[in-house]
Amino acid sequence: MPREWTVGNGSPAPCIRVVGNCSNITVKNCKFYHVAAAFDAGPRHGVEGGPANELLDNIRFIDNDIHHASRAETIAIHGGSQAKKGDPCGQLKHVEVLRNRVVDTGFRHGYCAWCSIPAIVVSWPETCEIAGNIVDTSFGNGIITYGGKGSGCCNVAPLTRMLVHHNQIDNTMLGCNDYGGLEHFQGGPVYLYSNLTRNAVGNRTLGSELGYNLYLDGGFKCYAFNNIIAGLVKPSQPDYYNHCGYFMVFGFMDQLFNNAIYHFKNDIGGNSGNRSNILGNLMLDCQESFIGQNRPGDVSMMGGHDSGETGRMGIPTMAYGSNVFYGNPKDFGCVAGISPTGSYNGAPVVPGKTLEELRDKLQAEKCRLATLGWQAADSPVVDPARKDYRLTATCRRHGLPAREVQCIDSIHISKLLFGKTRGIGHALDHVKTRLGLRDTSLRRHDARGDVDLLGRAVEEMSRRLDLDTSFNGVPRHATLLASSSMPGMRKTSTSQAQAAKVCGNIWQMKSGVYGNNCFSRY
Repeated sequence: MPREWTVGNGSPAPCIRVVGNCSNITVKNCKFYHVAAAFDAGPRHGVEGGPANELLDNIRFIDNDIHHASRAETIAIHGGSQAKKGDPCGQLKHVEVLRNRVVDTGFRHGYCAWCSIPAIVVSWPETCEIAGNIVDTSFGNGIITYGGKGSGCCNVAPLTRMLVHHNQIDNTMLGCNDYGGLEHFQGGPVYLYSNLTRNAVGNRTLGSELGYNLYLDGGFKCYAFNNIIAGLVKPSQPDYYNHCGYFMVFGFMDQLFNNAIYHFKNDIGGNSGNRSNILGNLMLDCQESFIGQNRPGDVSMMGGHDSGETGRMGIPTMAYGSNVFYGNPKDFGCVAGISPTGSYNGAPVVPGKTLEELRDKLQAEKCRLATLGWQAADSPVVDPARKDYRLTATCRRHGLPAREVQCIDSIHISKLLFGKTRGIGHALDHVKTRLGLRDTSLRRHDARGDVDLLGRAVEEMSRRLDLDTSFNGVPRHATLLASSSMPGMRKTSTSQAQAAKVCGNIWQMKSGVYGNNCFSRY
């Protein structure tokens, strides 16, 4: 990726540059105020005698505060790609960009006229983690990552694994369009989860805004889940909606699940891809359509030379299910269909004024799963216009039988035992180590393994604190659970029964020891 604008042509330099063969470099606890850019790391550029076969590893930019950085790429960490066979190619191994605050960037980006003006960019690492960052007010992307290698490049990228999570990104795409507030380009696996991305605008050079809050550009093997993707609500302009929540071009094997997408003209757009799943999402208050994929004439798809053909041919491999829709857009959704020749000519556009109509037409196109989900009469979240995205009490909302239980977060028990001093972790693995507990014989990070370990941790902490059987003195809060005798409840599966048996054995290790408390760990 030639980046000649960084050096050698009079462009202002970043405060810190890391160039060439470098490893174990950490920039931490620094302040960068009123600068061109904060940090740049990567192989040498052409004007510096590069490219070369250089290696960068374990580059870390952590806990820094950046305000008013005028150039694009305020935090930039780049690897290399091999344009032609035999060319030298820099290699970037591990990168961490953690817990930085980046405010007001990219407002003098003339040296980067054709880039996406990102606040944070990491390109072509083998492994990286970008987490806990707060980005507010960027002329371009809030965060963009590039996976694998550049388009058409010849180098081999045997390993790519990228984690982008727990970032808060607000007010992006203020000075360019056709990019995303949170964006990933090409190779995966990349895991984009538990991020908050709001108000990606896209300036109005085409007469309307063209920005995407989550954009997968040629992305494949991308897993996007547990994100909140929200448009800007303007009380004085009730008809104002951001352009689009989730958008993808030229992608495949992309998974979008358990996300909340709120207040857009179109909640989901672009290419549907193939072998992809759209499952368990909340799609709320959109203006035009909940789902609009493979549409002829889509400006961003046309600009990327994506005709939508791969998406139309991929419909039999797609899954749409268990989503919750709330609102009354002009059309429920549309997905362009398949032509007999495998090109757009003659391909039907599959419209649906209602959920049932779109479902039936997708089923007629032999979609792998076309149940779509449910359309709710009431909002499933508390007050998203005021940035309160908590789920409403489902049982109460639908008048279903429920029971109140007292809920105890086991972290509170850990704090009673080990204290609240900063730096003392109370994650389950930390508690396990301090208590000297044996490993569970069950698989971790599923219901049985984690409940087994959590149950033994609670029992041991209770013993050391000499707590009574009602856990008096431990903070708790009331919550509602569905009644166990709800009408129409499905029969318990064999795997659910096995998990229940494990849980029952744990919570009843001593008769009545845990009373009627409900334990959780967040």
